[in-house]
Amino acid sequence: MMIGSMPLKKLIAWAVNLAVLSFSIKWSLDNIHLSELNAALQRVASIKVLSVATLNMLVLLAFACRLCVLLGCPIRAGFSVTCLGSGLNGLLPFRLGDVARIYYTKKFYGISAAKLAAVSFIEKLCDLSVLAVLIFTVAYFDGGYLIGHDFVSKVASLVLVAVICLVFFLRYGHIAGKFLRFSKRMNDAVNLMQQHVRVSRRVEAIALTILMWAINIVVVYLGLRWFLPSVESGLLEATAVLLIIAFAITL
Repeated sequence: MMIGSMPLKKLIAWAVNLAVLSFSIKWSLDNIHLSELNAALQRVASIKVLSVATLNMLVLLAFACRLCVLLGCPIRAGFSVTCLGSGLNGLLPFRLGDVARIYYTKKFYGISAAKLAAVSFIEKLCDLSVLAVLIFTVAYFDGGYLIGHDFVSKVASLVLVAVICLVFFLRYGHIAGKFLRFSKRMNDAVNLMQQHVRVSRRVEAIALTILMWAINIVVVYLGLRWFLPSVESGLLEATAVLLIIAFAITL
């Protein structure tokens, strides 16, 4: 379908992009006051800001390397997709950036939507597993002071259910599709995703996941020590703060 000389698909894409851009500009003008931001930055040494920014870039690089391992794509493509997904998740609600990156990755790099969707499930499985380990670690060493045992049990149940659902879908999605009578197109998509789930370089993917979250902890630790010097904090407190941020984003 054409509207004037522009296809409807392109018109919708332009409309979505303009809507996101408009929202971003409005949010920035309403919530970021340049004078206050400048005064806050002047109170902190530039090298500290640069160090935290560099570490955040290393997190993105580790994320991109894991994506390359899972997708089998060049690092340039993996880094572009990672930055795109992170940026869109920062702008769009409900983690819709993960959905949007599938569309843009297929459009720009020719990577199939089913393959990237399958890899996204694997990424979530890896990250949830690490978060579960971090929750139990903090709860064990702080004795319920930073993170209450009631919260630990609820979050652990949430993580466990999520992991079971992901594993079930990745292993038995085609059976569920037949039972629930998915459409042929959806059933084919599930079958294709299951084919892409087989990861030959699992050790590398797990190692990069651990590295990514380790750097994240260091980023939060340095942020607390440098930007909130009046608050006493160690690695355990930094891990607890990171967990709160991670689950706030997840929810």
